[in-house]
Amino acid sequence: MKTLTEIYHQWFEEVWNQGSDEAVDRLLANPCRSRGLGPEITNPEQFRAFRKGIFDSMCDLKVEVLEAVENGDWVFGRFVVKAVHRASGKPIVFHGASNARFADGKFVEGNDVIDFLSVLIQVGALPEDVLPRALGGEHFLTICKNENE
Repeated sequence: MKTLTEIYHQWFEEVWNQGSDEAVDRLLANPCRSRGLGPEITNPEQFRAFRKGIFDSMCDLKVEVLEAVENGDWVFGRFVVKAVHRASGKPIVFHGASNARFADGKFVEGNDVIDFLSVLIQVGALPEDVLPRALGGEHFLTICKNENE
């Protein structure tokens, strides 16, 4: 029987690096609960729709788990994603962290923190200084409008 840490690694290898729908069905519980990727995901179909959006916008995607620590029925991990943005052809690299709770060898609950802001900056959708400008009170739409003038 695989450890939860091994299943965690298997998830990223098969579901993300190989793009396996069969692995989604085998490793993700139905129902499930995943937060941090946008609207809460509660079943495998919703997860596949989210993943399709990522795959439609990025190619040559490779996720590398940097570390994973098991504690009871939870695994806490960090990872790095390398890909190519389809629309711009630009290579992108971004980091994430997740925690996942397992039951009967399947993901039943997860929480993700992924640096999608750096992705938007790397592909040129936002200026590099968007964060300090926005936190300083400048409205996001004003920042984007000023960058496009």
